[in-house]
Amino acid sequence: ETVKITLTLDFDENAPDGYYEITDILPAGFKYVSPVYFDYGGDQYWWYPGEVTGQKVVFGYYYDKTVRYRTNRIEYYAMAVTPGSYTADSAAVRHTDRDIAGFSDKVKITVSK
Repeated sequence: ETVKITLTLDFDENAPDGYYEITDILPAGFKYVSPVYFDYGGDQYWWYPGEVTGQKVVFGYYYDKTVRYRTNRIEYYAMAVTPGSYTADSAAVRHTDRDIAGFSDKVKITVSK
């Protein structure tokens, strides 16, 4: 079964502009498949990861607080190799030039036949 993964980036009003690295660790039994195509105000995007190593998927993201119409999210598809219940660990976000980082909550996923 293919699952759409959405990483919503919630930047604080004091978050600095610049490049961020987003690292997502897929649960065991999942593998990265492909990016999701989406449209931001007429602009077309695909979020291709800079690295896929086993369960680790890493994306680069440029945040600019002056761009208001943009939804700060990354979406991609993963494939569940086997049905079952899984726990998705926290995704990590860190600024590449400053000592700023954040983590998402863990999420339970159930894949049925």
